[in-house]
Amino acid sequence: MASQVKFSFFIALFIVLVAVVAAHEGHHHMAPAEPPSSHASSLNNHHAAVAGIFPLLLALLIARERL
Repeated sequence: MASQVKFSFFIALFIVLVAVVAAHEGHHHMAPAEPPSSHASSLNNHHAAVAGIFPLLLALLIARERL
């Protein structure tokens, strides 16, 4: 049972690695953008937080169901 969990975890990490490499392919670095204003808040950009938390929650739900 533990070997199945380890294998699934390894496959999930491998898929994430492939996705990151594929997303970076063809990426050209440009001049840096202007810095944000002093009153700008990183909390205003909640899309990045949702995009980061969603895969984690999905992986936890899948792992919980399999255990």
